[in-house]
Amino acid sequence: MSKFIVIRKDHDLDPVVIESEGLTLGRLTGNDLALDHPSVSDVHAAIEGADGDYWIFNLSEEGGALLNGEHIGQCPLADGDVIQIGPYFLTLKYDDADLRLEVELSANPLSVMAPGEAPMIAAGFPFHALSP
Repeated sequence: MSKFIVIRKDHDLDPVVIESEGLTLGRLTGNDLALDHPSVSDVHAAIEGADGDYWIFNLSEEGGALLNGEHIGQCPLADGDVIQIGPYFLTLKYDDADLRLEVELSANPLSVMAPGEAPMIAAGFPFHALSP
């Protein structure tokens, strides 16, 4: 069982502690971390913990997820990493065996074109849809 501490800097909410095997991130309110923006997929990504390490898994075929400005499919997470999903930036901090996620919403999203797609809104870094 992993412990995730979610700090929403984009909302006036108290920190939330979630104890589970993993954390889902996406636009649907049923996700552990709901990110309400049209460029975020229903279930966009997941973070899973195992033996004190955490991994991110991109589950979106459209917008993808960026880790420190690079497209990812799945990869391990390190203290200080920044995940970008649409206009949201999640800064990660290891707190002993727990993972703290500080969520911020970019005030100045950039318009981004994915190959063969209509314009999408994202923030910070240009990105393209991941190829299968």
